[in-house]
Amino acid sequence: MSDDVKKVMNEVLPLPEKADRSTPRDRTKAHLSRILAAAGFALSGAAHADATVPGDKKNDKPDGKGKEVQPKPPEEPPSFHVVDPVPEPYINRRGEGFLKLETKPPGLAVTVDGEPQAEKTPIKKLKLGAGPHAITITRPDGEQENFSVEVKAKSTVKVSKDLRPKKK
Repeated sequence: MSDDVKKVMNEVLPLPEKADRSTPRDRTKAHLSRILAAAGFALSGAAHADATVPGDKKNDKPDGKGKEVQPKPPEEPPSFHVVDPVPEPYINRRGEGFLKLETKPPGLAVTVDGEPQAEKTPIKKLKLGAGPHAITITRPDGEQENFSVEVKAKSTVKVSKDLRPKKK
């Protein structure tokens, strides 16, 4: 820090040992104020704000040709490298298709891509995005059948499964 900056800081914020502070809270407040003041001096050359009001004659300076000149903004605005933590939304550009699912016996629970479906089998028309999907059918006794289907855009995939208990 230059001597001029130190002098100004000591005038604005006296050194902690010279100030009368009785509580730890007051000492902490004074310390943080000095840090903020030092940061302000360190950044004072990095950014310039245009504090003029358009049409205010005392702040506008004529350029000799009768025109009023506004101060030029800095060449590059200060950047704090802000990153947007929210990703872009997913847009299904491949289209949508349908799944028709029939089982023997009917009334079995269906899970598509890990999401339980409210509708039980048979499912006449389940709207899905184009692409592969994992299907799980669960019988009342807990036994499951897992398989995958490839849904094509603007078409219906028909699947029929026999999940009746095997006779021994």
